[in-house]
Amino acid sequence: VIAVSASLIPLNRVNDESVKYFDNRSDFRQAADFMEARISGMTNLSIAIKTNESQGIADPVFLTAIGNFTDWLREQPETDHVATLADVYKRLNKNMHADDERYYLLP
Repeated sequence: VIAVSASLIPLNRVNDESVKYFDNRSDFRQAADFMEARISGMTNLSIAIKTNESQGIADPVFLTAIGNFTDWLREQPETDHVATLADVYKRLNKNMHADDERYYLLP
């Protein structure tokens, strides 16, 4: 029994697609499949980056690094959407300058 069980170990797959536990006919599964097909699904990845400084989140060097990382993430084929604080600051800067597109940049 142990030898047979051990020989099957390579066939195990680790995944966290708990949505697939539900029958295709369930309302939840249909809604989840709809989201997967049209709005990038229910799987999220959050990345928290610490500055290790008081008010470091407002440091232009830090924000530029976050902006560069965001640009890189958006170029990856597996990425559907990226939301970042750098984009919020860019939008606020633009809004504070009468929505002038020239100000869609980090202050």
